[in-house]
Amino acid sequence: MRWGRKPNFTGNGPPELAVPGQSASLAGNTTWILAGELIGKAASFVFVVIVARGLGTTQYGYFTFATAFVPLFLAFGTWGIEMVLVREMSRNR
Repeated sequence: MRWGRKPNFTGNGPPELAVPGQSASLAGNTTWILAGELIGKAASFVFVVIVARGLGTTQYGYFTFATAFVPLFLAFGTWGIEMVLVREMSRNR
């Protein structure tokens, strides 16, 4: 067994696979991830409000069109790069 404990598979409840202190670490990591996501979303909202007020209606429409249109071409630009990168790295190994 990985942690030196045998799991309880006797059928008298759920298997005991948890390591002591693991649930506290999991809760802490989950809290940090959630806090980071919330801060990122709040910062994005503030950015959009500032840009929208600064550009005006028509210019903000152009801005949102460009930010929606550019990723379409980025997808085409990355086709095959992963395969070539792996091939070249394996040659130089």
